[in-house]
Amino acid sequence: MHKIILILGLVLFAVFPAKGAEPKIYKDKIEPHWFDHDNKFWYRNDRRGDRREFILIDAQKGTRQQAFDHQRVAKILSERTGKEIDPEKLPFESIEFSDDAKSFTIIGENSVWKFDFEKYEATEDKTARPEKTEAPREERRRRRSREAANTK
Repeated sequence: MHKIILILGLVLFAVFPAKGAEPKIYKDKIEPHWFDHDNKFWYRNDRRGDRREFILIDAQKGTRQQAFDHQRVAKILSERTGKEIDPEKLPFESIEFSDDAKSFTIIGENSVWKFDFEKYEATEDKTARPEKTEAPREERRRRRSREAANTK
């Protein structure tokens, strides 16, 4: 009985760590952010030590890869901001892909940067901040249905 209580306590500590403590379970969920007519999605993979990576899934091709070159983005942001940026601790929470998939936008708490995939040139967007999350899947489906009905 004591072993069961001990194991239960360890599991609870892993799932619900003490306040301020780092969680012990990683890669336990994927929150997909669909785009390209629901053919592709990206997700953020949170890892130990405040590290993270952004992953791109192409559902049609069945491929999984980094959503962008993390090293290159970190280097460019370091040069542009004058702050050293670790490619495994990129200072943003979300990304958006352009409709033509030729560029992507990174969205941080204090800044928004647009990168093109061809040259990896970065442009800071100081005017408008895009939403941090995409519209829910059901909302996107309804919008596409309305658009398709209007084109017939």
